[in-house]
Amino acid sequence: MNRAFPYKLFLTLLLCLLPLSGRCGEAGENGARAAGLHPRLEWGIGETFYRYHSYNFDSQEGYRIRGEFKGADFFTNAEVYAGVDWVMGKHFSTSATAGLCGIYRHSRCIPVNIRINYYTSSFYNDSAVVFLQAGTGIKTRASVQKNALFLVAAGGGYHFSLTRSGTALDLLLRVQGSSDHPDLVNPESSGTVEKRNIRKNDAYYCALNFSIALSF
Repeated sequence: MNRAFPYKLFLTLLLCLLPLSGRCGEAGENGARAAGLHPRLEWGIGETFYRYHSYNFDSQEGYRIRGEFKGADFFTNAEVYAGVDWVMGKHFSTSATAGLCGIYRHSRCIPVNIRINYYTSSFYNDSAVVFLQAGTGIKTRASVQKNALFLVAAGGGYHFSLTRSGTALDLLLRVQGSSDHPDLVNPESSGTVEKRNIRKNDAYYCALNFSIALSF
């Protein structure tokens, strides 16, 4: 897998998403309150329900070892983020967040995400919300392959406006896809396969994530 692929995917998705937020220039019913920046905290849990992993590497004896897994596989992760909401009009906002999240067993990362939100009413009122999200991240523990991960997601929920100044509580549900390059156990020793012997090692996960977010 091309090491630049996660960055290229992230930039491509970002360029596709940003024009959506550019359509939200009208002030709407909230006048001066139709635009602004609001700090954001978000935390939640995710349940991985599907995993695909394909790999092959050279053994110490020189022959090739291959393996593949695809199917249902369940694992629970936690996540926490901090960032900012940029309210860009009556119906749209852009969220930029960074934090810590689990991807799969023994795999955690520090992600940076961009999310485009659409509110059926507005950010400053109670409203249903749908969103698209893209991000990239680096792993928190030492691993043989240090390639960046990528994350994409789509979801929705409900946005509860708590004050007229923009304090709000979100209950959100999303489907998330993520990538990884997990360490490979060496069947010929008690350690992991060295990077120079790995020919392919790509893993992809699908998860259902529930989170609660608070904007100020």
